[in-house]
Amino acid sequence: MMRRANSLFTPDANDWFWVRDAAATRFLLNPTTRPYYMIFLQEPLDLHEAATRLDLKRTTLRYHVQRLVQWELLTPLTISTGRGRLRFKAVHPRLFLPFETSGYATLDDLLLQMHGPLLETFMRQVVLAGHRGAPHALHRGGVTLSRESVDFSLTPPPDVTTQETVDLSVWSSWTTLALTPLQAQVLKGELAAVWQRFHQQAAPGPGTSDYTLLLGLAPELK
Repeated sequence: MMRRANSLFTPDANDWFWVRDAAATRFLLNPTTRPYYMIFLQEPLDLHEAATRLDLKRTTLRYHVQRLVQWELLTPLTISTGRGRLRFKAVHPRLFLPFETSGYATLDDLLLQMHGPLLETFMRQVVLAGHRGAPHALHRGGVTLSRESVDFSLTPPPDVTTQETVDLSVWSSWTTLALTPLQAQVLKGELAAVWQRFHQQAAPGPGTSDYTLLLGLAPELK
C-alpha cells in the first residue's frame, strides 16, 4: 500500500510514505476523519486518551483505528499503558497522498477540497478574533478598494473610535504585486524564512494561544 520516496523538501527526513490505497487516501483527505490519524502524530496514545482529546466516543474511534492499522498507517505498540490499554503510534510522521488515488478529477478539485474549509475557517477567525469582546463592532467592518489592494477591513478607515476593540495581532491582506520572476523568488524566500523562524520559536506554554498563519504567493492567471 505504501512505498518510500525521496524528499528534497525536508532535508532532515529523506523518506516519505506514499499512500496507494484509495480508501486510505479518502480517509486522510476528509477533514472529518483526518484528525483521527493526526492525533497519533503527536505521540503514542491509547484509545481512551485519543478519544478524550478528540471529544469522540471510544467505540467510534476504535472502528477508525482498526482501519488505520489495516492500512498500515498506525501500528500497535507491544508495551501498553499501566492500565493495560494498548497504545498506537503513527507509522511515519510524513505521508504523501498521490493525486491518482484521491478520486478527484483535477488537481484544482483536490486543492480546493483541502484548502476550501481551512480558508473558510480562517476568514471566520479573522472576524471573530478581530472583535473579541466587542460583538457590537462586528457590523462596523467592510471592504476597502484601492489601487494597491482589495481587502476586508474590520473597521471603517479611519475610525479611531473602534481601534481599541480590534485585536492588533489579527491581519489579513490579498494584494496584487507587479514583480519580476527574480523578485517573486526573493519574496517567496522571505515569506518562507518568516514561516521557518516563527515555526521554530512557537511552543505551547503559559500565555500562548494557537494562531493560524496563512501565507501564499502565486502568479495571476491571464
